[in-house]
Amino acid sequence: MHPYVCGVSSWALCFTVGLFVGLSGATTEVIRRKIVPHEIYLAGIVLSVFIGFIFTGLITTFLLQLGGIGRLYFSFISGLLGGFVSFCVWFRKYDLLLLMNTTVPYLVLAHAFGRLGCLFYGCCFGYPSVEYGVHFGAGSPAAIKFGENCSLFPIQAVESALLFLLSGAFFFIQLRYRAVFYLLLYGICRFFLEFYRCDDRGCFSLFCVSLSVPQWQSVLFVILGIVGILFLKYKRPLLKNIKAFSFKN
Repeated sequence: MHPYVCGVSSWALCFTVGLFVGLSGATTEVIRRKIVPHEIYLAGIVLSVFIGFIFTGLITTFLLQLGGIGRLYFSFISGLLGGFVSFCVWFRKYDLLLLMNTTVPYLVLAHAFGRLGCLFYGCCFGYPSVEYGVHFGAGSPAAIKFGENCSLFPIQAVESALLFLLSGAFFFIQLRYRAVFYLLLYGICRFFLEFYRCDDRGCFSLFCVSLSVPQWQSVLFVILGIVGILFLKYKRPLLKNIKAFSFKN
């Protein structure tokens, strides 16, 4: 694996490809559904990505000062939270839930390409493994920590494969449930994948349970996903019963 291609970060290349593919697909879907003008949608997504990068930088800087992590790094989940806030503010005048549900499969697809970039660049690496490991090139974060001759488990490839599968699976999930199922499914996947990662993402203890920062964020995702699914499933019947009760009385 080589961290640079013609002097350009392999992660940046994969991220750019993923962003282009995901944005192209999402914009086409938004145009087909006539949810929002495409130029406004494109501007909103680009702004959300930019805000996401800033937000994850702020979060990791804060954690570094607290001593919860040993180095600065960019976290997808932290960036997603920042991007979500920007997304909600930018599209507040439109059907926000429909936009999120439409965007989710393409967000996952772009993320899958990004994780491939992590594999080529040598970040977000797994534990040393002789049987199932890969070697990372000089200058990569993995090689800096373990040396070029060390074989590490390619957890990035596992997550990328899962994300590609999830991206396709979301097209078979009812549109109104896509965003909440994303929170649930990705939260579960990321929580367990974290056990196989060996890079420093910070660790915090809560209620005598010690987990990495992304794992705590994944727990939040799972909780929000379950609550969201239950809300969407029972919201309409509940509202109908409330209205019926109001009319009777």
